[in-house]
Amino acid sequence: MKNKFLFFLIIGGILTILLLVIVYFVFWNKNNFYMANTTETQDKSVQDKDVSQNKLVTDDFEITLTDGWIKTQASAGTLAMAVATDENTLDSGAKKINFRSYLAVSRDTFSGDSLIEYMQTVKDALLATAPNAVFYNENELQIKNRKAYAMEVEINQQEVNFKVLIVAVKGDGDDVWVMSFNTTKLDWEKYSQNFSDMANSFFVKIK
Repeated sequence: MKNKFLFFLIIGGILTILLLVIVYFVFWNKNNFYMANTTETQDKSVQDKDVSQNKLVTDDFEITLTDGWIKTQASAGTLAMAVATDENTLDSGAKKINFRSYLAVSRDTFSGDSLIEYMQTVKDALLATAPNAVFYNENELQIKNRKAYAMEVEINQQEVNFKVLIVAVKGDGDDVWVMSFNTTKLDWEKYSQNFSDMANSFFVKIK
């Protein structure tokens, strides 16, 4: 893997359920969400939605967001993020820390590794950071004719059981795109189909 610093930022993005990013969601993003509901910003949001068809769009990729999800300010180590706006979590612990289910997208580079080997490295790094992490349903797949690899992870942090879908998509050259879909274990059934739909809509732009 060429860029170890960026790789650990990706791991940090996957573990944004840790206190630092929880604080980010509680204070910055909460204020940003309320500001988005002023009349002027609502009008702009409607216009943006009409243009993008509720897509998370960057110069490099795009994702079609499911209903109830909107783009938000990306945190450190991520390129783009989206959150569930109609969150009503079943987890009382998640409510206490104002956790909101979210999607984060990052990019890394690797050389000489298959996606399986790359994801094993991700697993090893996650276990080093969160030894209680448990991995499920690992699968090779294709997304928009690109090789991809998906796995589910359960992690306990801040006395809350979280569940994460991590999807790595092979880009051009040695690029790999990593999507992290994050929610609580209790809310997994509510969001799992949304996560699958959004992951399968991931499209890397050819330049």
